[in-house]
Amino acid sequence: MNTPNAASWDWVLAAPQDTLTPDFIETVPMPSLGLACVSGLVSYSLAETLLTSATRAMAPLAFFTVNLCLQAFGFFSILFIIHQIARLTRNKPVPFRPIFSVGVIAFIPIHLTLPLALICRPLEGGGLFLYALGELALWMVVLRRWTSGLHNLFGWPSWASMLVVLSPFLIGCLFLLLLTAIVVLCVSLFLIGILA
Repeated sequence: MNTPNAASWDWVLAAPQDTLTPDFIETVPMPSLGLACVSGLVSYSLAETLLTSATRAMAPLAFFTVNLCLQAFGFFSILFIIHQIARLTRNKPVPFRPIFSVGVIAFIPIHLTLPLALICRPLEGGGLFLYALGELALWMVVLRRWTSGLHNLFGWPSWASMLVVLSPFLIGCLFLLLLTAIVVLCVSLFLIGILA
């Protein structure tokens, strides 16, 4: 790129292995990270709201606000869990900023969900299917970038980095299974009490 601001866009367009080095992660300004984080969350929440606004009884603004809060809570919960795992596996303190930087830089492709939603919305049912495929592909790119970033940041093997990135989802699934078992047990005990 021969444009004057090529250096400022290089971290968005470069390959993840080159972009997510520990030296580069430290140089990304915090305002840029904050802006990228907020714009990614807003884009993703707006895309979800745009595609589901016709089928929801809730007002679009209220649905967008709830969706944005849930997406932000989920993103920062994942970062928190990754930070705790990094603290457990290392002997020295681990600052939160590099983990936040890797997460935000890995999250950049999610910006494409809004244009994808705008393209798929007029296609109705087929558009929802197309959007789901595109969203899945984007999440796979995010997962690959996040894994690459943690691999470069901590020197973990790629499989361990992938496991760390997926650990919040695995913990959530285990929690859901435990909650389901408790609900089934309570309903069973309640029904046994009624039938006896």
